[in-house]
Amino acid sequence: MAFALAGAEVIHYSNSGGAFQLQSASPRLLHPHVYEWPDLGSLDLRAGLPILDWSADPAGEVIKRLKKEFEAAQVHLKSSLVSKPGTLESVAAGKHGWELTFAGTADLVFFSKVVLAMGFGEEAVLPGAETLGYWSPGNLSAAAIEAAPEVTYLLSGTGDGGLTDLMSLLIDDFQHVAFAEEVLGRFNGDALTRAAEAAFAGQTLDSDLKSAFDTHIRPALAAAEVSAWLQTRLRMDRRLTLNSSGPVFAFGRAARLNQVLAYAVLEAATDAGRPVNLTRGTVESITVEVKERSVAFKTGGPGTVVADHAILRHGPETAARYACAKVQYDAYLAHLKITLRNKPELGVPPRLDPQTFKFFDERRISALVQGPAAADQTNAAARGEATVLVGVDEASKRLFEKGRVSLADIAERCERGDPYEIHLVCSPSEFPEAEALVRLAAASAGRITLSADATVQHDWSKLSAHITAQPPPVISYRPVALPVVNLDRTIDLCLLRLLDRGLVSVVATSKVPGVGVLSPEIAGALSATWMTWRTELVANPVLCSSFLRWLYSVDPHGRTPWSGDHVATADLVAALVYMLATHLGEKLHPASPGRGNLELVDRGVALGSGCRSLANEELRDRSDAEQWGVEALILAGTSEVDIVEPFDRLGADAASGSLRAARRVKPALIQNSKAWSRRLAASLSEWTAAVEAEFAAMRRRQKASLEEVTKS
Repeated sequence: MAFALAGAEVIHYSNSGGAFQLQSASPRLLHPHVYEWPDLGSLDLRAGLPILDWSADPAGEVIKRLKKEFEAAQVHLKSSLVSKPGTLESVAAGKHGWELTFAGTADLVFFSKVVLAMGFGEEAVLPGAETLGYWSPGNLSAAAIEAAPEVTYLLSGTGDGGLTDLMSLLIDDFQHVAFAEEVLGRFNGDALTRAAEAAFAGQTLDSDLKSAFDTHIRPALAAAEVSAWLQTRLRMDRRLTLNSSGPVFAFGRAARLNQVLAYAVLEAATDAGRPVNLTRGTVESITVEVKERSVAFKTGGPGTVVADHAILRHGPETAARYACAKVQYDAYLAHLKITLRNKPELGVPPRLDPQTFKFFDERRISALVQGPAAADQTNAAARGEATVLVGVDEASKRLFEKGRVSLADIAERCERGDPYEIHLVCSPSEFPEAEALVRLAAASAGRITLSADATVQHDWSKLSAHITAQPPPVISYRPVALPVVNLDRTIDLCLLRLLDRGLVSVVATSKVPGVGVLSPEIAGALSATWMTWRTELVANPVLCSSFLRWLYSVDPHGRTPWSGDHVATADLVAALVYMLATHLGEKLHPASPGRGNLELVDRGVALGSGCRSLANEELRDRSDAEQWGVEALILAGTSEVDIVEPFDRLGADAASGSLRAARRVKPALIQNSKAWSRRLAASLSEWTAAVEAEFAAMRRRQKASLEEVTKS
């Protein structure tokens, strides 16, 4: 179907049984990602394919829907995708491409490209073994109680089929995905994920994982009390012998999730005093007696094992299935063996490239979808391309993101980037930077919108009424771990850019927002100082954060960051102009001394801010120097602050009369009053003289206070 959508003419051959013959009536659950654990998204129900997409369901139901979609596509694609019955007999390279022959005819059929998608084949059958095909309706966990008090089983094989049957035999009412979710759900955070990553790290194909599991997995299971819980689920009416030709847990020979789950079950059985008997060997024959089976081994093993049931999971006879293309199949196996030994990471299921997804999704809509549905799906695809989804992965318990770009990229561009939606499927308590994310959206000036899943929208609405409940977007990109983005820092850098822009406008127009005219002479002297300050702020994130927080708010604790409101930046630009202009008469530089954001030459502290008011207090009500705790105030958001000279507050010990502390004098005060705004419009010399006089008066007050203390 993909080739047909890409413009090729395709003939699809299937034998008399049709496609998916083995799975078409199977009740066994198909899950698109569960074998990818501990990777992110391993419990996602949707496969995430641009064509013939499917979701976790019993195999028979999945196949039914896939066939229906395939047949509907053929109606639209007409001659580009034709199905014919045929059983392939041979394939060989010829002069004009590939030459194929089919059963019932000697005619050659020529093709430019051939895709052999004939499945893995049916399981090997040994006389005397149970005839429970992997896809057969038989369910090993179906019997509520065995007919005899304790029925014995020999299970041979430790691939995915064998390990799944192991759990099905030992766990009461076993359902694969539900059981996996139950086990994973017993862990707080990503403890099991981290343990699994440590256990699988550095392993090579076929290496024995038992020691690594004992070191890493078992402690994690113990901490979550998984063994005790599993013991309540163990079937006490069955005894099991598990045979393998190599290590029970061989790296690369079964899905990592199945290996960890089976290990947990085996450990629980041992802890319960009902250990599984482990043997290693190759089964040679099975002799059926009256009520039991005798299993003989030709290599290894205990010689003979007698059991009520014998189940072989030695894998499908894939070579037999591909006998018609033996030369090509053998070459493929040889290449695969070398590749996986050199790069074992390639054994992990591949991920579809996002551009490939987009390519086929666009062609699917244009070729197969008509009417309003086409517009709806095109819009949905466009939304998916312009959305980043953020949530907590159900399997690994880790924060993830998925989208065309990352949250960090969106944050970095903030007010400068393309419009993006951030869709949240986690609660604010699960996202450490929740409050900063709300500020980021505000700082973007409409370029970033926040939406949330209906299940968590109420929690997010407490932070912002602008976060609405929306259905989840259809995003083709696979989830990736969400790193610590440090949104506070990206917002600080956004504010620096806005201050840059505002200052450039001030210098160009000689007008200060909320203040008035600025002398061109003073304006021309501001840029060089700002360049120096800005370089310091960009290089020092801690200093930058402190500087900007005080610039935005005179919160006595310095904990109120910029809300992201662009309207407020006019006051901040005005404050910055006053601060830079003050530097022309009294040298200042950015600092984070505790109660302010500037330091004087003599190490005094100054506070420069565009703040207009506090939540529960007007700035004009702060008339006591102790309330400010600085030597200088530069305030662009007010003209009404009036700090009175304090009364003597000399703390003395009543008995000795010794001095404990001296009073804080009235600070130098430059605010957005008529007097100071007129000086900004005057000459540079007049401005600097006024600044020098203001700071000189403050130092005289300090000197007088010190003299009083000395006299005392």
